[in-house]
Amino acid sequence: MDWKSVADRIVGVIDLKNHVAVHGIAGQRHLYRPVELSRFASGSSSRTIDGDAIGLINHYRQRGIHRFYVADLDALSGGAVQTRRLEDLIADSHAHHRRPGEQWILDVGLNENVDADDLAWLLDLNRRSCGSISWVVASESSLSDQTVSSLAKTIDPASMVLGIDLRQGKLNVGTTGFAGSKKNDPSADPIDQRTVTQRTVTQRTITQRTLDQWVESGREAGVEAALVLDVSAVGTASGPAAIDCCQQLHQRFPSWRLISGGGCRSAADVATYLEAGCNECLVATALHR
Repeated sequence: MDWKSVADRIVGVIDLKNHVAVHGIAGQRHLYRPVELSRFASGSSSRTIDGDAIGLINHYRQRGIHRFYVADLDALSGGAVQTRRLEDLIADSHAHHRRPGEQWILDVGLNENVDADDLAWLLDLNRRSCGSISWVVASESSLSDQTVSSLAKTIDPASMVLGIDLRQGKLNVGTTGFAGSKKNDPSADPIDQRTVTQRTVTQRTITQRTLDQWVESGREAGVEAALVLDVSAVGTASGPAAIDCCQQLHQRFPSWRLISGGGCRSAADVATYLEAGCNECLVATALHR
């Protein structure tokens, strides 16, 4: 099995830090370095990327990939959204490389405290993109279990993707955690009774909460897409992760658009995600080599 056989199901990953495309490894963002393509991956010993995001996107395009996931690491770390750079990537100054039907998934750290100017920019970009952009609302960025419903008041839920951020199988949530948990409620319809590991962030302890609560908050807000990502597998070439979670989500919500990835080494690993019920699979490192 080669990459061409699954290219139409692959989402090429661009981690964007200070306008530069960087190589993510296990969520350790302080270790991220500009992306470089190997001679084999680029097809030419003279071709370099050196963190050029548009160059990386065009590399994916040459592989037959027409879906892209961009994580704005500046925004995800509490900084400003890279609005100009994101628009440049989507518009692409090398417009002749663009192909009809390209789709974009953007993660800019959305939560209910989104800046008014950023929200206005998002809504305007949505209008101009004619449905080609989806926005991640990630558990990692959440402030409460009301994050999704709060955003859904102004952002069309059809353009939202529920981000299920895992670390070694446990849900990763924002610094204030979730309120009003139904943890271990036997009457709940759980996807999984795994709970969030207690951790302290800025001297605040996050209370244990269930993965099911986060998924329910998305369903109740009208979201019908999810991105499941175990960050501990990202960039490690360790093989597929979060397969059990993907299978459970697909069984419970068979009509949802389901995206996952992390650890992919080959087209066969992509096929493993697809067999678990995923519609699409994120790939980065394996396509850089």
